Amino acid sequence: MIQPPLPENEEARLAELLSYGILDTESETLFDDITSLASEICDTPIALISLVDPDRQWFKSKVGLDASETHRNISFCGHAILDDELMEINDTHRDERFHDNPLVTGPPNIRFYAGTPLITPEGYALGTLCAIDSEPKRLSKMQKSALTTLGKSVMAHLELRKQNLVLRQMNTLKSKYLTDISRRFQTPLQSICTFSHLLEEETKTTPVSAVFKDSLGLIHESSQNLMRAVESVLATGKTDIKADSQGRTTIETKPFFNHIFHTMAGKARRERIILTGQMDASVPEHLILDEAGLGLLLLKITGNAIRYSSKDTAVHLQIYYRPSGLIISVQDHGRGMNRDQLMELYAAPDGEHGEVVAISGLRRLAENVKGRIKVRSWQSRGTCVTFAVPADTAGERTAGKPEDAQGKRPVTPFIKDNPAILILSAQEDVSTITGMLNRLKIDAETENDVKEAARKLQARQYDLLLLSAKAVTNEEITQFRQQDPCLAIVALTEDLFTEDKQLRQTGIDAALTLPVNNDTLCDTLSFFLLPDGKNQ
Repeated sequence: MIQPPLPENEEARLAELLSYGILDTESETLFDDITSLASEICDTPIALISLVDPDRQWFKSKVGLDASETHRNISFCGHAILDDELMEINDTHRDERFHDNPLVTGPPNIRFYAGTPLITPEGYALGTLCAIDSEPKRLSKMQKSALTTLGKSVMAHLELRKQNLVLRQMNTLKSKYLTDISRRFQTPLQSICTFSHLLEEETKTTPVSAVFKDSLGLIHESSQNLMRAVESVLATGKTDIKADSQGRTTIETKPFFNHIFHTMAGKARRERIILTGQMDASVPEHLILDEAGLGLLLLKITGNAIRYSSKDTAVHLQIYYRPSGLIISVQDHGRGMNRDQLMELYAAPDGEHGEVVAISGLRRLAENVKGRIKVRSWQSRGTCVTFAVPADTAGERTAGKPEDAQGKRPVTPFIKDNPAILILSAQEDVSTITGMLNRLKIDAETENDVKEAARKLQARQYDLLLLSAKAVTNEEITQFRQQDPCLAIVALTEDLFTEDKQLRQTGIDAALTLPVNNDTLCDTLSFFLLPDGKNQ
């Protein structure tokens, strides 16, 4: 066996390798895909992306091999990096460099090796993309060309990864620098501005010389100008999207939802699912919300809809806006859930199986962004997940929603035609709610007897049940839920504070605190009674 000699530029080569920040990092799908492709093209059971450091060859990606590294002294790649061209060993038993190498005489029993060096733009070979077999073989011209091309692809991705690392490091340094500026200058300047303003106010009631008053005014004006300059410098170090005190950012709605849609469209096509979407005219051009939380929630919900849909069916997204926030529905045409699975969603544990677990996870994501979620599902017909997240407008008018003379947008529910609503409550509460619904031109049936309400729910499918928390027991609410797991049940309560999980365990979807105001009622109706064709 002949140990691989060191390259003449070894010290500079190692420095270059370290600059990529790649050693001992986690596996990455992109590199693993290239390695798998190399294995298939070369028809070898083993393929590796190997990086050669001072003492070892470390595998960034591997197929068909358990080891994550081997000693450099016995490495094949240590030889391969000495040349700019692909190195092919057709039979290691006939090569004096490798015939008695431990990797040849023992596992993985290498008989064939082909490795193309990973060469940086500066000319340093960091390692190889190699294919290995336990039988002698010879690559075709096409296989050699393909392996060389894949090696260049690996290097291109390493280069891109390095540039991203450099940018992150620069942004970190810039952030630290700007934070230091803020600490060193902003706070003292704010104090100067405040105290100079107080002194100016004091001079209005206390006699002082004109020179003192003019000098004080100059100090205050100069400090204000300097403060604005510091804030301008700080602003250049931030992203264009600024976060508010709650960590929310301003987004452009069309690009945001287009990005989400196109991200999921590829997955839908691979699963033979037709993905469609519509954004209502009520959605403003800009919104202030938790962008990351909403994006994750929408990707998860849409991903689940695609996952559980039947082939060659459609998944439809519908996006609305109400003054309280965004309302989004995702409708699939999959296998749906049965009554028992739907009841699990209201159980104390957050689900146990399949789609139930997926939706329980979505509920936690919705709660993380202070949102809420409602699931309707029909066995063999599909599932509709509706969720709402808080969102404020960024100062512009909403399309299709005219403002009144005072500049306020009137709050009216955005609901389906002729919704079936049943109110189960004491007479005084019924009168209040029905009066508000009448002003909104919405009809509702009323009932103050629990058994009669149960009979009505058995005889007809309702969209929404408004019930008085004091008029029914938890057992009776559970009975209503079991009769129709898709029914939206909203409790009317005098409690100022209600816990969502506790309500859910009794089968209640939401609660309205009495007395109910018009805005809150409209928001509730808009969430649970989306227009026809969007939630069933």
